[in-house]
Amino acid sequence: MQDVREIAEDRFAAAFECAGHRPARRDGLEGAAERAADAFRVTLVGVAAFHLNLLSTPVQAEADILHAAANYATVVDDDVDVPGFAASRAFGVALTLFRSMCPLEVTLSVIAEEFTATVAPAAVRRHGFFGRRKLANALDRSVAESVRYALNFFERQTLGLDERPEIALLDE
Repeated sequence: MQDVREIAEDRFAAAFECAGHRPARRDGLEGAAERAADAFRVTLVGVAAFHLNLLSTPVQAEADILHAAANYATVVDDDVDVPGFAASRAFGVALTLFRSMCPLEVTLSVIAEEFTATVAPAAVRRHGFFGRRKLANALDRSVAESVRYALNFFERQTLGLDERPEIALLDE
């Protein structure tokens, strides 16, 4: 039988795999906004894996899950260069809300609102007035899609389904 850390790391690996099957929608996104959308999607899917790890393991094993989540967040943060974005912040919010017994839907919504309020304005700043609005709308659509995608990933993992490109593509 696998120990808790191995199970958590396997779920985070599945999260990376899932996010790789379906990158964030790029319609209307460019530059920093495109990188922000990709980083946000990978982070949200990781938060869904984190939530499931916390739900399915005893409290005594929480340190192992936190360690695996910190590794996941570090990889995401090191991989992307988005001003104001930190995957580790999203995992901190997720842990706080989990301990407050909030469901995953609420957790993802709070993280999305924080992302939209802090990272999105910096990602669209270098565009003209009309271009900025269009880019912000495209980023908002991508954020909403990523929330749905993370919820679908959570449902598949809860059911014990393997991550396959075909399944990931059917989500949307």
